[in-house]
Amino acid sequence: LSNMYTENVDTQTVFTTDLIIAADDVVINGVVITDTAKYMNKVGMTINNPTIKNSIVRNSTVNPSAETSSIAPFNFTNTDGFYVNNLTIYHCRIEQIETGRPMIAFLSQVNGLTIQNSEFLGRATLANYNDGIKTDNATEFGVKGEINISGNHFENYQQYVVWFRSYGAGNYTLENNTFFNTGYTTASHAAFNFITCKVTDGEQININVKYNKVENSHILFRMDKAAALSDENAKINVNYNQLINCKGDYDVKVTEVAVAINVENNWWGTINLDEKRFMGVALPTAFYSNENEVPAKG
Repeated sequence: LSNMYTENVDTQTVFTTDLIIAADDVVINGVVITDTAKYMNKVGMTINNPTIKNSIVRNSTVNPSAETSSIAPFNFTNTDGFYVNNLTIYHCRIEQIETGRPMIAFLSQVNGLTIQNSEFLGRATLANYNDGIKTDNATEFGVKGEINISGNHFENYQQYVVWFRSYGAGNYTLENNTFFNTGYTTASHAAFNFITCKVTDGEQININVKYNKVENSHILFRMDKAAALSDENAKINVNYNQLINCKGDYDVKVTEVAVAINVENNWWGTINLDEKRFMGVALPTAFYSNENEVPAKG
């Protein structure tokens, strides 16, 4: 491990059982978990401001198979009527493993989420078909509120990397992340995926997907069947991103969404854009001619 992820970690103390947060304002700092251990909350009570930082997931066996895709090393879920408010995961690392279908996070009833400056490494052997960050669609909502997933590195997650399988109203800042060797199915898997919309009448959602680098992967942005969204209650901007050596059937895939999504000013890996690669959005008229022209986040 580089000093970047070990300098604030007690690598000699390794937890093999769950670390369960059952109070407000708890900070877990500089901790290593392994085997089936998870960072998680106590279900059935509202938890405010839990923070995991400077911590490592090592040799995780939380997700050995497809049947264990509803838990993850960062496992913050709750039942209807109870919430996890303002969850922060900062400067953490999931180390690469050789077996299983490793995930990052499984989330539900999370109102306010920050995941920043972290490194998440999936299985070393590719084609293992695993999700990364996944929200549950069986509760009131997966996530909503102020959502900030920025400055992270995702590698070898071979399905939906950031998967809002259930999402509500709020401000979604998805910026300055890198994706390498992600996705598996060329017509399906994206770096950012919005699938089940829980935005209700009178609510607003703003989504900014900016300054991300997606390499040797598949689709940049996907959104499906968001009938509740319109130009009046939704603003979606996908700008200043880079696609490098990507092999998806689409660059952007949008179905049954009546919102004018702004996909201008990106590097798409070519200057010869094909409208077939932009499902459900207007073909960009402004774009960069190479990756070096794309501005970095200021």
